[in-house]
Amino acid sequence: MLVRRFHSYICFRESQHTTGLALGDMVLQTLIPLLYSSPLADGGLEMPPLQIGIVVAFACTVAFLVQVFVYPPMQARLGGPKGAFLVSMILVTISLCTFPVMSFCARRKLASAKSASAWDGAIWIAIGVQLLTGSFVNPGTCTSAAYTTLYKHYSLTETSHPAALLIMIARHAGSTESLASANSIAEMTAVSMRVLTPTVASSLFAFSAQHDASMNGLGRYLCYIVLVSIQFVGVIIAMFLPDQ
Repeated sequence: MLVRRFHSYICFRESQHTTGLALGDMVLQTLIPLLYSSPLADGGLEMPPLQIGIVVAFACTVAFLVQVFVYPPMQARLGGPKGAFLVSMILVTISLCTFPVMSFCARRKLASAKSASAWDGAIWIAIGVQLLTGSFVNPGTCTSAAYTTLYKHYSLTETSHPAALLIMIARHAGSTESLASANSIAEMTAVSMRVLTPTVASSLFAFSAQHDASMNGLGRYLCYIVLVSIQFVGVIIAMFLPDQ
């Protein structure tokens, strides 16, 4: 009974970490259209809808290629799902850090017309970094319980599917009941983040735009400071996941 409770506790801890990548995923999905379409004066990129659509389509293609060709060998090289999940959390945090970089470059582009092309180049480099690092959000975790069930009952290898966190949950589940409970908690926390994050992120974005000059100019970046800080805390917590 004690071992079973220990397994349940570990599964509960690991299921909570789905919140971290779900948060990063929804922040990206919320802020990308907001920042890309906002006027330059508000720190946005002022992209036309067609260009935004092309960028998002390219991001989906990159995410597919990463999930199929990059993530499984990376997970094997890092020694298992914990290392892969931690790297995913770090990369998603880097992806979120590109938002204030792009906003800063957009404002500099507006302020200095002579070097506008140089700032344009910097913006596109930041977009490329954002799309590449953000593509690790989906392989790092998954909200479908099917993958953990397959891993548990059909002895799939760690690289059979890149849902790193759910693989860890399946590995530590001491029983079918524990696995079902952990999957339910993982679903609940991830869905909660997917419901709350768009509202919070968009509200912070609007607040930052309205308080552009407050806090010695840091008000314009308040949205990104808060969201990146939360994600960074998630990275620190992820370091304490059990190795095995």
